[in-house]
Amino acid sequence: MSLALCGFGQQQPAPPPTVPPVRGPFWSGTVMLGKDQAAAMKGLAVTLGPGKTNYMVYDLDTLRMAAAWAGDFLEFGNTLTKIEWPPPPSIKGKLQVSTRNEPAWAGPKGVWTDPRSDHQGPLPKGWAHYTGLYVNGDRVVLSYSVNGVGVLELPGVATINDQPSFTRTFQFEKNARDVAVVLAAGVSPTSPEVSLGDPFGATFSLTQGGSLSVSGVGLPAGARLKSSAAGDLVLTLPTVTANRPFLISLSDSSTPVQVRASDIAPTDLRTLIRGGPAKWTETLVTQGKLGAEEGAYAVDTITEPFPNPFRVSMFFGGFDFLPDGRAAICTFHGDVWLVSGINATLDKLTWKRFATGLFQPLGLKVVKGDIYVAGRDQITRLKDLNGDGEADFYENFNNDTVVTPNYHEFVLDLHTDSKGNFYYAKGAPWTPAVTSPHQGTILKVTPDGQRLEVFATGLRAPNGMTVGPDDTVLVGDNQGHWMPSSKLNLVKPGSFMGMVPSAQRELTLRYPDGKEIKVNPSDPTARAQYQLKGWEKEMPIPTAYDEPICWLPMRWDNSSGGQVYVTSDKWGPWKGAPLFMSYGKCL
Repeated sequence: MSLALCGFGQQQPAPPPTVPPVRGPFWSGTVMLGKDQAAAMKGLAVTLGPGKTNYMVYDLDTLRMAAAWAGDFLEFGNTLTKIEWPPPPSIKGKLQVSTRNEPAWAGPKGVWTDPRSDHQGPLPKGWAHYTGLYVNGDRVVLSYSVNGVGVLELPGVATINDQPSFTRTFQFEKNARDVAVVLAAGVSPTSPEVSLGDPFGATFSLTQGGSLSVSGVGLPAGARLKSSAAGDLVLTLPTVTANRPFLISLSDSSTPVQVRASDIAPTDLRTLIRGGPAKWTETLVTQGKLGAEEGAYAVDTITEPFPNPFRVSMFFGGFDFLPDGRAAICTFHGDVWLVSGINATLDKLTWKRFATGLFQPLGLKVVKGDIYVAGRDQITRLKDLNGDGEADFYENFNNDTVVTPNYHEFVLDLHTDSKGNFYYAKGAPWTPAVTSPHQGTILKVTPDGQRLEVFATGLRAPNGMTVGPDDTVLVGDNQGHWMPSSKLNLVKPGSFMGMVPSAQRELTLRYPDGKEIKVNPSDPTARAQYQLKGWEKEMPIPTAYDEPICWLPMRWDNSSGGQVYVTSDKWGPWKGAPLFMSYGKCL
């Protein structure tokens, strides 16, 4: 049975692009330095200062401060109001500090060598692991661990001599020894090693021209700065005392800029992680519409608050219900809303903006009252620490997935099985030249969030899945390369569902003349060797794949949606059956 259901009101015209949406203090997504150079795949861009014209972006895979800049934020084009085919946004203002795509912190026994395959994905958890972030007003506190020791970090900015000085306040939860962190890239490798004591500042020449001024407040004894052979500026700390915050400042300046405690004193960051004031205090009210009860079934409409005073689009993704009956709904552009008043009359729907800044979240699941959201970068567990109706802690439940800049690599849906495991789908790239081990797959995460594994492969555009009452996994897929039409798949562990470029394993492929080869078509080297382009008639095809439950003609469903099992007695003969939704025919 195929259904085309629309449960939400029609989108109205977006506000003019010259009037940007009202953002929170951070934004998550891939950020580019330029057209072909990424600053951060799992980027966390934080807005700094009262003027909101200074920014830092962190790469959460390597825990490095990837770039700091002043002026305009990011070049989004029209991607904050539409779902387009864009490149990721690039830095729009004046770049002042940046780092390379390498580990930011020295690992166990002082190692720096990046152990990741192709520099993709997060570092090993025992080396460096992102825990989450806390929001307190306009301030954002990062939480992570380095070599097993918890660290809090507060990015900030101070204005010294009429220019921005970017600050990083660190606080370790335990005593630590032999700590080293990269502060910047591009310094002269021949720069002398210097001591960095309160309130002493030092200036380093940059290989591309200009200088970088560094100073600190409250630094541990023995703090030193040195440049590596690769031109990284490294801060070394022989010892760090637990819960004694210290601050580093970085300025694009040819003369030493000394930030003193009188300018900006290090804050005890523990005071900022208990829940801050509510930011989105204005709730929005709409009126729903009951469907005509003329036939066996009726479709009620939950009317979205659009336009709204935040000027945000309402492209809904995943949703679920809290124990008290409220709905939690995520949107493509990074928000989570709580909706109350979903009852028999729908006469007063109240919308509360609960969370912002997530990375294209299209899956949401409520487990034991907690809201879990699946974005391209991670599964985030949202915590309201002080009961004011807004998320204060954006916890990284699992971020083991690999992110690339490809537009088509959406993360879709989020479901759990009877054992508490989480499942979500990840799209293949467009064009279909796979470059990561997670593109075109279903991914499974353990109930504690500690481990991710590839559950099934061979997907193209899996815009919706479900896990049934008996743990049956279903997923749809959309017409395109290797997919003659939309279809519904019954998924088992290890399934390969036919999209050859996203097989993520060795296949036996047969050419039209009968010749066979064994190759992993997801390996870029193998693709180049056999010239596997994936869209020409002369290409070899797999000798076997897991066939779907059914194919759907284009006139029925040109773009598949999600699925849901009927659990209500009110659906008559359909109780216990899965319903297959259409995205393309949802008009």
